[in-house]
Amino acid sequence: MAARAVKISTARTRAASKFARVLDENIEKQRKQAQERLKQFRSEPIQDKPSVCAKTESERRRIWDAWTLYFEKVHGMGPEKIWIDICEDVDVTAYIRAFFQAYIENSKSDRPCLGPEEYETVQGIQSAVSIQGIWMILRGEAESGGLQRKRQEDPANREKWSVTTERHRRRGPIYMITQWIENEVPSKFDLTRQQTFEKKEMTPDDIMLLLGTLWNRASHIGCSPDVRLAFHTAVLMAGIGGFRPGELLGLTWRQVLFLVVRDPRDRSKRRLVAQVTVQHSKLKEHEIRKSQHRILLLAGALAKRAFEAGFRSFDEVLYQPDLDTVDALPLRWAAGIEDEPVLPIVYHTYWRIWKRTLFVAGLRDDKQRPYSLRVGAGGRLSGSLTEPVRNYVMGNTADVFLKSYQARHVAQNLVQVAFGEELAGDDADLFHSLQRSFLQCDPAAPLYPPEEDVKAVEDREDIRRLRAEYKRVVAETSSDHPEAKSIAARIFYVRRSLFAQIMVDERRKYFVEADKLRASGQPGPGPRSQDVNPFRACDPQGALAAELIGQFMQSDGKGYKRESIRPADVYLAYLQRRPQEVAVLLQRGAASTPTSPLIIQPKEPLPDSSKPHRCLFGCGLFPNRGNLTRHSTRVHFEKGTFDTPFYCPECRRLGMRDHTIDGPMEWSNHIASNHDPRHAPSLPPNLLSRPGASWIKEAPYWQLAKGQGPCLVCGDILENAGAFVRHFKQLHVAKQELFKEPFLCQACTRQNLPPRRIENAADWQAHLADTHEGGGPFGQLHSPSSEPFRKKRSRAKAPEHDFSPDIELRSQKRRKTAFAPNINEADSASCSVLDGEVAIEAEEDVALSFPDLAGPPSELDLSLIDPLLLGANGCTPLANEGNGSATLVHT
Repeated sequence: MAARAVKISTARTRAASKFARVLDENIEKQRKQAQERLKQFRSEPIQDKPSVCAKTESERRRIWDAWTLYFEKVHGMGPEKIWIDICEDVDVTAYIRAFFQAYIENSKSDRPCLGPEEYETVQGIQSAVSIQGIWMILRGEAESGGLQRKRQEDPANREKWSVTTERHRRRGPIYMITQWIENEVPSKFDLTRQQTFEKKEMTPDDIMLLLGTLWNRASHIGCSPDVRLAFHTAVLMAGIGGFRPGELLGLTWRQVLFLVVRDPRDRSKRRLVAQVTVQHSKLKEHEIRKSQHRILLLAGALAKRAFEAGFRSFDEVLYQPDLDTVDALPLRWAAGIEDEPVLPIVYHTYWRIWKRTLFVAGLRDDKQRPYSLRVGAGGRLSGSLTEPVRNYVMGNTADVFLKSYQARHVAQNLVQVAFGEELAGDDADLFHSLQRSFLQCDPAAPLYPPEEDVKAVEDREDIRRLRAEYKRVVAETSSDHPEAKSIAARIFYVRRSLFAQIMVDERRKYFVEADKLRASGQPGPGPRSQDVNPFRACDPQGALAAELIGQFMQSDGKGYKRESIRPADVYLAYLQRRPQEVAVLLQRGAASTPTSPLIIQPKEPLPDSSKPHRCLFGCGLFPNRGNLTRHSTRVHFEKGTFDTPFYCPECRRLGMRDHTIDGPMEWSNHIASNHDPRHAPSLPPNLLSRPGASWIKEAPYWQLAKGQGPCLVCGDILENAGAFVRHFKQLHVAKQELFKEPFLCQACTRQNLPPRRIENAADWQAHLADTHEGGGPFGQLHSPSSEPFRKKRSRAKAPEHDFSPDIELRSQKRRKTAFAPNINEADSASCSVLDGEVAIEAEEDVALSFPDLAGPPSELDLSLIDPLLLGANGCTPLANEGNGSATLVHT
């Protein structure tokens, strides 16, 4: 029998995939779902236009809604018919031109003016660039709307149902309307062909001048502390990376990460790093690591109590974490804080403060835009980073950068480029200065209108009519009624518009006169005493505190010991509306020690019979107590004024003795008892403290009276030992449970030392002895078991026993050293005894030898002498000589 060759295949049979198995198991169900999906997706066509940010989408919808409204109500046709006719080569240019003419004419409105007619008609659209932009938006909306549906219904003629093809760019209605807008619209409707602002760049010097004006002249730039700090942060970050305002104002705490890291140069030190993730407007996330603005962000986080660990100060952030074996520790956010905004400011407020700051700085025009920060940053990054990295940071392409980020003013010295430095000279510093946008600013320019112009505005017929209407509505309802608020807003708008027009004319006259005087060798015009601020001052005390911060920021180290000032703590006190603490913190870092603390005194407001109630923080007058109470609650309580104790500003203004306010109820009671009950807000009894209020006192005393001493836990000054013991036991031991958990020594912070971690009471006593000279006048009493000294010391007699120590003098300087052996009686001739405490007159460097003290009524046992107490008083046992004697030396 012939053998047959058998071929055996070694290839493995491929196992069915998970997707195939699931499909086979539910094939009928899958077919049914597929039909439903096809039906759904056919009714939801894919959008073939790029996604844009919410602001751009809103603007596009506004323009398209105007187009729809016009054609439906005026011509009785759908908004898409015009575009379909364009694709079918129908001449509809007359309809489109009629729409644009109606759009321009309907943008007119009546604006208050300074003439006798009081109002004038002003056209809202001033530039042909706006009309060109509207035309582009309409074409884009039509392309992605009705024409897209036509392309889906008629895929064979996709090219026909589009207005972006080449045939529409060279001929037809699209081409004709584009040419009409460029050539005829500007002259026909009196529109400018240029942009309404000049493309400039802001140099680092300009940014510093802008921020310096924001703080140094804060009394002329009204805003709350959190808004001022947010604006500062936004400007600084925009100057660093060229980020758009929308990207920065939309930051949340989820995009910020703080890290405590070991310093690579000295691992015994720690550094704080802020890592910020900026989400660009193009919906792409880019991670930018910068540390220059970390202090500003940290101050905002501390004010919000945003950290999970509950940090209250910069030192706690830096020194409380235990790095253990790691080199970096991320600090987590508290629950519910991650999605809150980092910068509590909207673009409208950002734009208002921007314009006001430039105005106060003395710019000659108002054409500078926040865009100049991005232009300036782009120029600096272009010279320092490679092109891909620059585009990554700024969030655009190289083509967009070349087209949009070249300032109108060319900063390079073209003469030097052409002929070289040898012939043209080295004028680098001069040309660098010529780049500045603020080069021609004049800070002496007037800021407020003359008094006679203010009176003329108040005497206008429309203002008097609106004020009378406002009083009537308030009398019938209340000032919170919507109609009353609407009238008040109208009054504010009219006054602001008129005063702005007055100031344009006043500043134009000033610059002409100043230029003439200075050109002729004379000084410019002096200050104008007749100018008045027509609006109510905003937070005068806060403005003074901001100006102190501005002086520190621009001091460049002159006049301050910068190592003695922690900017994060200064900003935190400012955010929490504690201007006195800002002054104290800055004055502690002054190069010359002041004899008394700096006092911020609010000015006495002018009496006003219609507003008899006054906020004693210096905020202004109020017509009734209810308004004062609402103001105190919203402005001071809810924003953290009462989070920590402070001295009454009214007492300081009047030269009275300082009174500490330790809560909102104490504030109200103190005003009613010591000043004037009319000025006391009616705060509700349950308004005790905000969540997270620290209530840690910071005493701004520079010199202590006799008997006084500081608490090294909180820094408060106590009048005597008894007051200190009550304070220490009731506040720190009983209420705060100081020694229940480890804590950081705040006395180290106040002395500019690295805070020591305290584990327990014994560790605390040892630390006071080693670092803080025993703890000061009340050193021994910084203990849970402390008892106060008595003011009058009585001498007890011990006739049966002689406790006279054998004292060997080694110095000529007298000193009193205290011990606490368990003694009931002592010889009055040798030492004084008070409640078991022996006070011995000793020398600076002495040896104390105790003889044998065996026998009743008690024995001197060295084990009863607290070694920590000895250390706290600078005494160290040298030797135990036996027979109950020992030798001590004072070190």
